[in-house]
Amino acid sequence: MTLDVPADPRSGRVLRSVARSAGSHADFGYDRIEDLGLAIDEAFAFLLEWTPLAVRCSLVQDGDSVEVTMTTDDEGGTTPTSSWDTSLHRVILESVATDVAQQGRRVAFRIRA
Repeated sequence: MTLDVPADPRSGRVLRSVARSAGSHADFGYDRIEDLGLAIDEAFAFLLEWTPLAVRCSLVQDGDSVEVTMTTDDEGGTTPTSSWDTSLHRVILESVATDVAQQGRRVAFRIRA
């Protein structure tokens, strides 16, 4: 499933809600569902640093895991002053997810049950 949301911090609630539902369908336990919500929050917060107009979030259930890819539009915005390599967002994502990757305006990760 793919969602396009305005690049507004309030849109994070919608993304979290949909992600938690995807985790529930993947038979995640409560803690893993919360981890998925946290990972969505961190990726979304990082992408908002680019000051985009919109964010796209794709969630794919694959057996006992959910693969998430989040991207921003390429129009407008600025380049963040903080580096992904030293970002707290990256540290938190890597603590709850696997296959964490970032390239430009794209963040991807996987959460396993």
